[in-house]
Amino acid sequence: MLKRSDVTSDIFFVITGGVDVVKGISVLFLLSTVFPTQFGVLSVNMDIMSALIPFGSPWVVAFLQLSKISKRRAYNVCVSALMIIGGMIAAIYLVISLNLIAHGGDNTEKMIFLALRTFSVFILVFVILNQSYLMLLGFGQSVFWLQIGVWLANIGLYLTIWLSVSEFSYVIAGLGMVMIDSLLLIVGLYILKKTGNMAYTFTKPSLKFSFKIRRIVVPELFTVASISLSGLLLSAAAFKISPGHFSDFRIPFAFQVACWMICARATVLIMRRYSVDNPALLYDAFLYAFKTTWFVPAGLALIAVALFGQMSGDQFIHSLAAITYYPAMIVVIALNGVVRLKAANDIISSANKWLLVLFFFPLSAGIYYGHVEAINIIHFVGASYALRALTMFYLYNKRFSSDDNRCAI
Repeated sequence: MLKRSDVTSDIFFVITGGVDVVKGISVLFLLSTVFPTQFGVLSVNMDIMSALIPFGSPWVVAFLQLSKISKRRAYNVCVSALMIIGGMIAAIYLVISLNLIAHGGDNTEKMIFLALRTFSVFILVFVILNQSYLMLLGFGQSVFWLQIGVWLANIGLYLTIWLSVSEFSYVIAGLGMVMIDSLLLIVGLYILKKTGNMAYTFTKPSLKFSFKIRRIVVPELFTVASISLSGLLLSAAAFKISPGHFSDFRIPFAFQVACWMICARATVLIMRRYSVDNPALLYDAFLYAFKTTWFVPAGLALIAVALFGQMSGDQFIHSLAAITYYPAMIVVIALNGVVRLKAANDIISSANKWLLVLFFFPLSAGIYYGHVEAINIIHFVGASYALRALTMFYLYNKRFSSDDNRCAI
């Protein structure tokens, strides 16, 4: 059996979020440089995948919560559920992609590319589950090196195509990506097997079975949908009203989203580290979330400084300002971990739904009608973290008394 290192695991797992962000940015930059003609198709494909794959995350959250009882049983339940859910996500991806990307003219190569990427979408849903399991077992360092390998493999794939073929081939690109994603899944499963925790028992998958753990997955689905819709509303409104100055919003917003995405991994670590029997659960969760993520805003600030020459003065200042909302993010992240530990996932979805209706819809209207400038949107988004935290605190205190930590998952 492999030995784990709890000391470094959590830190490496959080840093992996940074690797994912850098991977996305570097691949997009490379594509825009070496394949400018195909950049639109490839970048839109990445955006569609990024929007849909998170809809498998509710079952990953279910795994993390159910693992408090039995890790192996929780893994078996969620793998069987994701066989159906992953297939549905992949099918939706294919339908959307065919309508957006492969329409009109001779698109045989693009259709083959999208078919291959559909298989990748299905694979990546399980990759996320496996990596969460590895983190739960204390192998965050393994997850980090796997993602480093994927990053380098993607860069290597596009450079190889650029250097070895006279014309870009969607088929070769699609095959290469499927091979990388398949290898990522296989290596992850191999590591799990070596830990001695891989004992999958086949359960016949069905849609009814997939929603058997609906008290967890249904609120989480609403959470994913409301967050995705909130971001989409802001981007669409900003682009519609000011396409020429869209980068004034998008660049600072990218830093804010990166800070959230990286730090949000602390939620998973809180769920692994603590139990509902802890009398100081909220306090400990706040401290631990800060302890494992304090370096993230500092790192992003250094990146902003390094890119100073590529931004306008206002974009640079607002990019730094976007990161200053880190404390509010940490409060929300800690609350997310505590609420999920107490199996009260509906508190998170309720807070996000209220914010969507009472905050993001009016904000989007304000942007559309010119009352909010694009460059100031990130400050409203930053304020939304504080509002989300207050809403969750209210709902949390309404549900649980201060001395009641009794809850069975």
